[in-house]
Amino acid sequence: MQSYSFGHLSNDVAWSSYIAAESRELTDTATTLALLAEVDERKLYLPAGYASMADYCVRKRGMTEDMAWLRIRVARTGRLYPAIFPALADGQLNLTSVLLLAPKLAPENAEELLAAAAGKSKDELKLLLAERFPRPDLPTGVEPLPATGGIEVAPTSQLGLDPVGTLESSRTSAGAEPLPVRARLEPRSAGRFTLQCTVDQETRELLRHVQSLLGHAVPPGDVAEVLKRSLRVMARELEKQKLIRSQRDKVDERKRLIRLTDKGQALIVQMKPVWEVMTLAIAEFTDTKNNLLQAQEQLQALPLLTPPA
Repeated sequence: MQSYSFGHLSNDVAWSSYIAAESRELTDTATTLALLAEVDERKLYLPAGYASMADYCVRKRGMTEDMAWLRIRVARTGRLYPAIFPALADGQLNLTSVLLLAPKLAPENAEELLAAAAGKSKDELKLLLAERFPRPDLPTGVEPLPATGGIEVAPTSQLGLDPVGTLESSRTSAGAEPLPVRARLEPRSAGRFTLQCTVDQETRELLRHVQSLLGHAVPPGDVAEVLKRSLRVMARELEKQKLIRSQRDKVDERKRLIRLTDKGQALIVQMKPVWEVMTLAIAEFTDTKNNLLQAQEQLQALPLLTPPA
């Protein structure tokens, strides 16, 4: 029986064994996906009693629909552009990078684009694609979210993003709770980005107040310019306090690199014990037999008593 205990290994042997296993994993993954593509193309899942390749992956292999969709999409893309499989085996590409590349690959650009994407991180690849395949800016918008019933997620197509998390269709289970919107900063073209985030009422009012203070200096509705000017003021203030330092990127002078100073790092260290004490205090306030918040909720849930006539 295979043993999965490696506590007896020396540091050098444990490290070298891990690197070897990781290399085998990359090769095995590339081989598995290449075979998946072949099985999918021949529809060999049908004689095995499955309606689709996705059906097999979910029911037989126990994958989530997201994972099944990801692997099938990568396998199909690799079948169209076979150079993807050796790049996966060598670690030059990964599943996420292939997923990002898939909508942009074509017979006339595949070789050059795959070579340009090799070894790049997810963020680096997004920048590369934004520069190669620029998309127009999105209109600025500030919209209220529903107070109850969960958070409505804007379709990824509205943000110009490739849909991830669907299984060849955008079907959603009835009654499923929508996922919260996470802050996103996505490149759209060279030097242009889409920012999506959820803010509270106070932030919205501050935004409006700053817009009114700027007056005609900023065109109405230009939230991006308001944000940029506000961040510049904040950066200068932090630099005055010597908590951060900034300098222009030598590679791309459009960028400024911002780093914490020793004083800024020390302040974080000083604040950590305070934050831990606050966390413990909140936990003690809520996780007790005399939980005040819970008692309040229970009282609110009780039916109102009608006084006798």
